[in-house]
Amino acid sequence: MISLSRGDLYRTLLDLAAIPSVSFSGGENGAADYIYSRLAELDYFQRNPSFLRKLPAEGDPLGRCAVAALVKTSPEMKRTVILTGHFDVVDAEAYGPLKHLAFSPEELTRLVGELEIPDEARADLATGEYLFGRGVSDMKSGIAVEMGLLAEISRTGGFPANVLFLAVPDEENTSAGMRGAVPWLVKLREEWGIEYSAALNGEPSVGGRERPAGTVYVGTIGKIMPFFLCVGKEAHVGDYFEGVSASLLTACLALVLEGAASTSEEREGKSFPPMA
Repeated sequence: MISLSRGDLYRTLLDLAAIPSVSFSGGENGAADYIYSRLAELDYFQRNPSFLRKLPAEGDPLGRCAVAALVKTSPEMKRTVILTGHFDVVDAEAYGPLKHLAFSPEELTRLVGELEIPDEARADLATGEYLFGRGVSDMKSGIAVEMGLLAEISRTGGFPANVLFLAVPDEENTSAGMRGAVPWLVKLREEWGIEYSAALNGEPSVGGRERPAGTVYVGTIGKIMPFFLCVGKEAHVGDYFEGVSASLLTACLALVLEGAASTSEEREGKSFPPMA
């Protein structure tokens, strides 16, 4: 069952984490299939199957899909909140000799306790509040919470807006998932007669001992990936000034853009990361 109960969320997280949905691999479709099939079990989507969709990314070489699920709180409601996140993960090479357990969080967590780890890490582990595994934090826990929230709203209603859950592939590589989903958001807005009011992303929040609950961020630090084609002019090495170096053009672009203070926004005395 999908719900916001601790047990149901935990089981959903373990199921998601067990899928090796490494970015730019066929495993991503495995995660999409799981999310779709679990949501299809809900009574709401049994009654409203047209509001649950797989959204193929146009031209994607792996045929990857996002999953969209809309719960309309009333027939006349247009205002819609998007709950979004990605179900792909980076590869497990960083786990070294334990990489075969990267997608088995409970087994991996037990084994970590048997290793030599810093005292601070062992104290954290002893609380029972830590679970290790690829994608557990970034961001299958967020996907599980959003699925649970969608399920609860589909059963109880009373929410002051429609809720559109949107889970996408390929955030860790080239953002093909979100780029592929944007045209679909435009189409679905027209087809379903809805208006987008806000978007919430369930990415993990980096807390700390001074902020144990983490942080909720208002706004966004986005990802813009421009493409520059630098074309040089060929010349013999003995006639350097007859040609143009494409490498030099690229280097100059990097010097102008990388870490440029002018691309760092500031608000209330806080500076945000510059272009990188």
